Amino acid sequence: ISSGGRVEMRLVEAVTLRGRLIPAGTRLFGIASFSGERLNVSLRSVQLDGRIFPLSLTVYDMDGLPGIYVPGNLAVEQGRQTVG
Repeated sequence: ISSGGRVEMRLVEAVTLRGRLIPAGTRLFGIASFSGERLNVSLRSVQLDGRIFPLSLTVYDMDGLPGIYVPGNLAVEQGRQTVG
């Protein structure tokens, strides 16, 4: 995964957004960015029944903070080596 790259995810459970049921198993695509040891993923739309619906969601990790904690992130390590 690189910053600005596409991240593919799949819903484990059905969710309702803006009154629309998004079934379990639906594929979601987001855009990746890195901040420290976190992989941030922004979702801007979802495709359902051949239609695209706009949305604005951020992925949160189980620690309640935005982004997925990725210790020892290669991009961070490369940056440290370049600066150090």
